[in-house]
Amino acid sequence: MINKRRGEVRGRRAFTPEFKAKALRVVREQRELGATLSAIGRELDMPANLLRPWARRANERDGSAAPAVQSGQQRAPTAEEEVRRLQRENLTLRQERDFLTMRRRTSRAIRQAIRNRSAQASEYRLNSVSSKSGHVHYA
Repeated sequence: MINKRRGEVRGRRAFTPEFKAKALRVVREQRELGATLSAIGRELDMPANLLRPWARRANERDGSAAPAVQSGQQRAPTAEEEVRRLQRENLTLRQERDFLTMRRRTSRAIRQAIRNRSAQASEYRLNSVSSKSGHVHYA
């Protein structure tokens, strides 16, 4: 197997029972916190495909239930995490609302300025036409 980070070739690794037990303990702890097997595997410098059967066999052997977090699922957030998420979402929505109302006001102000300039330009053209003697100039 080639280690992409180090660029070296390494053969098949053998893991001691102590290492497997330690890895399984880390898997259980991290899965309870919501970590994925891929993230845990990166932390332990081993593929998630290797951790998955170890965890499954350990669960079968111990008779324990499947981990709280299956792949593709998320653990239920605590009340504190939910409050933080809702506060962030509320802040984002307020910022979006403020931006949209500011843009609408700004757009109105710009349109009004354009109208004022158009009116001033029309008055200027009318004044310049009437001030010329006998000649009519169209702009």
